[in-house]
Amino acid sequence: MTPIFDIPIQLDPATRSSKRQYSASDHTLDADDIPTPNPPNPPNRSIGLTWGCRCSRHAVGMQALWSRAGQAHHCGCKACFKAAGGMIRQSATRVTPRKPTFSEIFTACYTGIMASAAVIDANVKDRRRLALEQELEQAKLELEMLRKKHPPRKLDVDEPPPASTENRYKGALWDHVAQSSEIAKYLDSLRDVHGKAKPLRRSVQVRAWLDECGFGVSKEDLEKLEDFDYAALDARLLEEEMRPYPRQIHRLPKTLAQLEAAENNTVLMVNNLLTHSQRIWREPLWRPIRDMVTDLRRQNLPRFERRTDVEGMLENSKRLNASLRAIFANDTYNRREKVMKVIHNLLVSPAPTTIHTYNLLILALDRLGLFVLSQGVVGPLLYGRREPTRSTLLCLLNHFKEDGNDKQFFELIQRFTGKDPRGIVGRRKDFDDLEERDSLFMWAVLKNVAVSDNCVTERAWLDLDIFTAIIQGLLKFGWVRHATAVFAVGLKHGIDFSMHTISQLIMHITHTLDATAARQMLLAIKMKPGVLQAKAKTKQAENRKHLARSIQILIGICHHPENLDSVAPWLHVPTSALLSKEQHLGIHMTSLLHEISKSAAKMKKLKTEFKEIHDVLKVRQRRARRNETRTAKFEIEPESIRETQQAPAAQEEQAHQLQPKPYLTSAQFKEALMQDAAEETARPKTPEHTWLQTSPNLNRTQYRFMARLRSKRLAVAEAALYEMDSQRQLGPSAEITSC
Repeated sequence: MTPIFDIPIQLDPATRSSKRQYSASDHTLDADDIPTPNPPNPPNRSIGLTWGCRCSRHAVGMQALWSRAGQAHHCGCKACFKAAGGMIRQSATRVTPRKPTFSEIFTACYTGIMASAAVIDANVKDRRRLALEQELEQAKLELEMLRKKHPPRKLDVDEPPPASTENRYKGALWDHVAQSSEIAKYLDSLRDVHGKAKPLRRSVQVRAWLDECGFGVSKEDLEKLEDFDYAALDARLLEEEMRPYPRQIHRLPKTLAQLEAAENNTVLMVNNLLTHSQRIWREPLWRPIRDMVTDLRRQNLPRFERRTDVEGMLENSKRLNASLRAIFANDTYNRREKVMKVIHNLLVSPAPTTIHTYNLLILALDRLGLFVLSQGVVGPLLYGRREPTRSTLLCLLNHFKEDGNDKQFFELIQRFTGKDPRGIVGRRKDFDDLEERDSLFMWAVLKNVAVSDNCVTERAWLDLDIFTAIIQGLLKFGWVRHATAVFAVGLKHGIDFSMHTISQLIMHITHTLDATAARQMLLAIKMKPGVLQAKAKTKQAENRKHLARSIQILIGICHHPENLDSVAPWLHVPTSALLSKEQHLGIHMTSLLHEISKSAAKMKKLKTEFKEIHDVLKVRQRRARRNETRTAKFEIEPESIRETQQAPAAQEEQAHQLQPKPYLTSAQFKEALMQDAAEETARPKTPEHTWLQTSPNLNRTQYRFMARLRSKRLAVAEAALYEMDSQRQLGPSAEITSC
């Protein structure tokens, strides 16, 4: 028999000349288009090429035919799946996608439009902010050149900075010199301090070694250093209030709306004092305060005089503050009586309260230890629109320090630096206002401002007293390292700290044995030696001796390789007045022991954390293993069942006795109990069946039993069911004991 590939193919001339093209969209093929073999002829190359072309066209047509056939139903056998699997996949690709609805089109268009608008708006704001910052920087450079040509007039040391809320005069803005932005940048970083771990406390052994060396500092000594000088601040408040008339005029209400706002602020402050006083004095003692306020309000108080005489209004305000000072200074009144008289004077005063009244109340209430009442005055001040003085900032810092509220303390510092857009000075302008008014633009150029996303906020002027208050607050809260860093930043930018502040810092560093703080302190002393050198020259020899010994202690704490001569060569102190070798070695060894204690505490903490992680992983592994075991128990393998059914009767009986019975689910078990209860109900009642009710509903014992079975394995459920059946046969004396 001749192989099929040796048989020559003879095509029809009509078919050979046909130029019909087939595509995948053709559904049928004509019978004339299918080639049929002719008798053998000599091989012809042209015929073979024509045959190949025709085969390719027929293949395209067959593909369309098979694609059509793939949409037909099949019986579902394995052969049909193998034959039509590819065709089904090809036909699936030809399914027309669903048309989107109008709501889907609208949602997509709306989302795209709003997203595009948000992106465009963000880009415009960024470009606008960058352009404004560049204009401000350029204007500052030009004004700096003008200042160099025309230096400002000389100012007194205690005089407020020009163009501040306390020192306004014609041309004061041109005399203003902004503080360095480096101060604000570091104070802004203090917001990350709150909530972190504080330095490790000294151990008993370290404390004993420090006392043995003679460098022990008691808590009483530290508390004496931290005592706030209320008398000095009170004198400063009085000096601010008695300043000349032109500097106080802008603080008084000038219109009827401003006067009504002042009345509302007074009412709010009185309400806060009344509410917070109830937390200190209970109902028998608090009732007279409430009755007094109620009687005064019936008389429509407070009611300020509607007058345009600014000098008279200022005089009445000073008279009010003088009466409040007299009340707080009178020792014959107890604290409750002082609060009653203060509230009475606030309500009957004909003049509105000023910023000096707020300062006086905050300072006096803190001095009495009534921090709860003082908070009632601080709230309206922080959330109002009054311009504070420098003493106001000191009162606020001292209030949060004495109250122990470190969170509010750090938030107040953020308002000083403008990190909080609300600010503290009271001047905050939007970008639109700066672009519309040239005077505001010059204010933003000349003053120390913070630029945020939408507005420009004026920063507070941080002088020596404010720096000292910040350092004392950080020391009170235990942040010795950060207090030392604030000292270094202030010293770098010309803040002349007192020897009291320097001694207080060194004593806290010695008490905590903080090597990092000691290193920062030494670097600050080396960076600005002129400040301490000038103080050492004016002080007595005993103070120079104390400073030299303190520097030696810092060197021993931080293990500094240098000595006293390299750190402070300007301190000319005899060798006999310095630390001995034993003392220097003792402070060095004590610092090392403290470092070892810190390392041991860190290792202990890490071990505890690792143990907790290990316990959690162990519990999860145990749960995963238990779930795998339950899954393996619940599954019934069909092969084992099939083998059991095919076993002989004897083997089946033996397997039935040895192996546990088929497991039941909770639903099957409930159904079995229902069926048994129905059968028992149909039977006549006997004493043997008193434990079952006539109703098919399950009783409490059976429900408890079924609920406990849900958390057990099915093998336990089967054993319990088997035991129940056996107990029913025993009679009423049997009890359900298996769980």
